[in-house]
Amino acid sequence: MSESTKNLSDIVTKLKEIDNVFKFGEKMIPVIEGFVSFISDFVPFVEQVSGSIQDSRSKIPEASNQIDKVTNATELAMTEVLDKIDEINIDLNDISNCLDDMVEHRIRAEGYVTELCKEIKDNENAKVIFKKLLESIDVGLTLEMMKNKVRQITANTDQITMSLQVQDITAQQLAAVNHLIISVQHKLGGLLEAFNSTGYNSSDNLEISKLPDVHFDANASYNPSSNQQDDVDSIIKNEKASQEEIDKLFS
Repeated sequence: MSESTKNLSDIVTKLKEIDNVFKFGEKMIPVIEGFVSFISDFVPFVEQVSGSIQDSRSKIPEASNQIDKVTNATELAMTEVLDKIDEINIDLNDISNCLDDMVEHRIRAEGYVTELCKEIKDNENAKVIFKKLLESIDVGLTLEMMKNKVRQITANTDQITMSLQVQDITAQQLAAVNHLIISVQHKLGGLLEAFNSTGYNSSDNLEISKLPDVHFDANASYNPSSNQQDDVDSIIKNEKASQEEIDKLFS
């Protein structure tokens, strides 16, 4: 084969390759057109999603602030209630001490009447009068009933104090929700920054809230048992409590 014939053959081969490329391009045109059409339809959807995310994200700081306000108001109310319970317990303790003093006075009065009865000896009428007097001033049963009532009221106030731990549980759960909300805000901010087609710049429009530096237990739950309080009282009575004992209370 001559050199010219070989060159012509190469040209024909190249032309066939070019022809194949054009044929492939013709086949790809509908696909490309479909892809372009899909992108054109998808852009408004992305912008709509971006707007929805922006709207939701703009409401997050207010929701977070409302949670903080609820938590603070609840804590303040519970503190006032606990203060009043402490005052009631102090008054009950004073009443209990007064009742104890009255019991002691009654016992002494009985002793005095008994001694008087011995002194008058044969004066039976005087003995009868003193015994009636003793019976009339005998308030032993009344005092005991009052002491039982005081103990019952004290037990009820202690139970109220224990039940109010639900406020701390609520604060723990609200802190967890607040942390989650702000975390979602950060994630939404990242999504908005990814939507470059919308021209949105989150740092120019919305301030990103900082995660609160608050410790909380998202799994905190109400425990009506008095065992934990008994454990706390037992540890407080000791001069020193080990860290292990303290940790056990919260495990």
